[in-house]
Amino acid sequence: MHAWKKGLSRSSGLADTNLRVWSGLIRRMFRYGMRYYPDEIAGLVLGYRSGMWNYATTLLKVMVVNSSFYFVEPHLPDVLVKARKFYPLGFFHTHPDGLSLASEEDLEYTAMLEGKFRRRIFMFIMSVPAGKLSCYLDGEQVRYQVWK
Repeated sequence: MHAWKKGLSRSSGLADTNLRVWSGLIRRMFRYGMRYYPDEIAGLVLGYRSGMWNYATTLLKVMVVNSSFYFVEPHLPDVLVKARKFYPLGFFHTHPDGLSLASEEDLEYTAMLEGKFRRRIFMFIMSVPAGKLSCYLDGEQVRYQVWK
């Protein structure tokens, strides 16, 4: 049995989504953010779908961003995807000294990934100093659930 809690409060006015993020994945994102601080890092989030829910479970290809635009070459090892039935669920990156708010550049990159993968992509942004993870879909900040 899973213990569920809301990732964001109901009073936040954010749209509901059918997204559950594993608490271990959030801890891993934060650890990577702290390890490479003050550099920005990015990676792909893999997950699976069960019933009405998307489950974010795995972080792939975490790398330091050395340019003003992201590095992630959007392809996945076929063996990993087929064996585990994972698919690209989202894109993760840090804002080392900023808020976890989506920029125009973030939205453009997410749209490119959606075209490449032919599916909607969640964007996960971690504000390293605040330790806050925000999630976006279709350019709107969304609510998610955390499971342990």
